[in-house]
Amino acid sequence: CPASASAAAGTYRLDGENHDRPLYRRQLPPGVLFFWDERDGPRWAGWWLGPALGWEQGWARHEDRKAPLPPPTGWRMPACGPADETFAVSSEQLEDLQEMVPEPEEPGPPPPALPFRVTGCQSAATASLLGGAYLARGANHGRPVYRREGAPGEPEALIFFWDARDGLGWTGWWIGPAIGWDHPGWARHEDGQALVPPPAGWKVPADGPVDEALRLLYEGRP
Repeated sequence: CPASASAAAGTYRLDGENHDRPLYRRQLPPGVLFFWDERDGPRWAGWWLGPALGWEQGWARHEDRKAPLPPPTGWRMPACGPADETFAVSSEQLEDLQEMVPEPEEPGPPPPALPFRVTGCQSAATASLLGGAYLARGANHGRPVYRREGAPGEPEALIFFWDARDGLGWTGWWIGPAIGWDHPGWARHEDGQALVPPPAGWKVPADGPVDEALRLLYEGRP
């Protein structure tokens, strides 16, 4: 389970969320600092540093499951080894990260893993393609991906985020049959700052006007 402090070192900047905690990304060489909850068992829960998102790979791990931000010390390096007291996330960097974590507000945005339903649409045909219950299933471009929970044989529907790598004209949240902006998406929201899909303001079709009838109803929210 090889790992090294040199592989993990560098500056990591806030780039969305994973499992309800901030996610930080290093551009070059690629690196991700993220939290993993107990969905795969408590032995995998905690903060991770690695080349990509996922507990099955990592240079370092911290077992503190309650910390809202990456702990400064106490990281296991390699991830399956003992704590390396010489490795640390600097206090100066932690202060910067703390400033980037917003204060809780009411009602506040729903956490990424919160399920929701897509309802309403002026087009009955489009409503049949994208309507239904969605659950979080992975991530794309630093934001959660949601997949519709349908019966066997029903068309697949995904809600995902696309960043500005292909231009601002494609940035935002999309609803479509697959991840990517180059297919005919059924709906699009241009909010490039939202960490979760916005509840209203979706364009249907993706290059059309806003359909005020389309709503995302988050579970437990009014």
